[in-house]
Amino acid sequence: MKYDIIFPALLSALALSSCQSPDAPQESPLAAMQWLIGSWKFSSEEGVIFENWRLASDTLLSGESGYLSEQDTVVSEHISLVKRGGDIFYIPIVYGQNEDKPTSFKLTSNKNNVLVFENPQHDFPTKITYSMITPDSMVAEISGLLEGHPERMLYLFARGK
Repeated sequence: MKYDIIFPALLSALALSSCQSPDAPQESPLAAMQWLIGSWKFSSEEGVIFENWRLASDTLLSGESGYLSEQDTVVSEHISLVKRGGDIFYIPIVYGQNEDKPTSFKLTSNKNNVLVFENPQHDFPTKITYSMITPDSMVAEISGLLEGHPERMLYLFARGK
């Protein structure tokens, strides 16, 4: 066999097969988080808490959360899940807190449909975690120190219909 002909041809074929055409669709940086998209509800003794998420662009998931009060829907927080540079941030604006200014939590882990966002400089929470249990259920957890004591709050959400 003529290795001087076969080897370069094989290398060329491998190189060409690994190239994407410029028209090939690029996966969204937030693709692994799109399971959040939709409506979610958590029922408790105090009432129903909701989160609604939508894909605003390939670098932004936009969300809102709040609660249902009798017949009214009260939005208490707007959330952005955004890619900036090489990082992804969870950025809530909670009405009545932090002078209604955004607070950024950096994505520190994204494995097995568990998203972990952290901001050690924030008072509470310092950590926000979303865990998909099934395609129609997830747990949202906020944790950190509250008045000097470790605190953890869990919310078991079901996908809304």
